[in-house]
Amino acid sequence: MGALLIFGLVCLFVFPGKRSVGTYGLIESGGNMIRRVDLSLDQEVSVFGPLGATVVEVKNGQIRVKQSPCPHQFCVNMGFKEKDGDVIACIPNRVVVHVEGSQKAGTVNGVTR
Repeated sequence: MGALLIFGLVCLFVFPGKRSVGTYGLIESGGNMIRRVDLSLDQEVSVFGPLGATVVEVKNGQIRVKQSPCPHQFCVNMGFKEKDGDVIACIPNRVVVHVEGSQKAGTVNGVTR
C-alpha cells in the first residue's frame, strides 16, 4: 500500500500534466477564506495568523509568500506560483494560498461515481 502511494506521488511530480496558468489566487487563514486576488493586478496582502502577519505578493501574473513569521521559511522559499492548482502553505502560521483558473468558485468541473 505504501509503495503504491509513493509511486502515485512520484508520478504526480514527474508527469504533472498540462495545467493552465491561473487567473486568481485564494488566500486562506485558519481554514477561512480571507481574500480572492486577481493575478493580473500587482499587489501585496497582509494576512494574520497565530504567529503574526504573512505578506502575500502578486506580481506579473504570479503569486508568492513574500514574508512570514514562521521559523523555517519554507513558504517563502517556494517562490512564485502561477499554475492552476498550485498551493503555497505556511503551516505554522496557518496561511494557505491557492492558484485557481478562470472557473468560478463552487462550480463543478467533473463528477466521479
